[in-house]
Amino acid sequence: SGPTVLGSTTMLTATANTTATNVTYTWDFGDGSPGVASGSGLSATLAYTYAAAGSYTATVTATNGVGQVAASTQVTVTHQPPVANAGADQAGLVSQPFTLEGRGSSDLDGHLPLTYRWIQRSGPTVSLSNAATATPGFLAPSSPAILEFTLTVADSFGGESSPDTVAITVTDVAISGLAVANN
Repeated sequence: SGPTVLGSTTMLTATANTTATNVTYTWDFGDGSPGVASGSGLSATLAYTYAAAGSYTATVTATNGVGQVAASTQVTVTHQPPVANAGADQAGLVSQPFTLEGRGSSDLDGHLPLTYRWIQRSGPTVSLSNAATATPGFLAPSSPAILEFTLTVADSFGGESSPDTVAITVTDVAISGLAVANN
């Protein structure tokens, strides 16, 4: 069958010919984990969960009073990295509060929850309210600037995304209500 997603169960099935008697199966999952699992009868199905992504050779040995025979199958366990989404670029005014938006980040394997890491890459340094959340906030500087932040997310199995960048353009408040008077 196809690959198994990390954290999901791989079903392994061994079948002997229909005339074999008193067959016992012993499994080696090929991942170096200690011990084996056994079964008996003309066929045996076993559920196993691999601890890490990779390609493994699972081997079953069928034994009865006449001898033993081994057969192997390749098992592929996949783990796709999550995808960071730092949201759309934003624009606003000096000294205004901003909220970064990382809730569009995802993990195709469903390995949730995600953990978030925001880092400011450029512009006058601002203080993020909580760089380890999807939506940290900050107060814009008092002078016009362009601030850049990167977001990296990790899934519950430690897979890490590529960084995604968002730009925040901070401008002065427009002049309005200008009046001039004389005597």
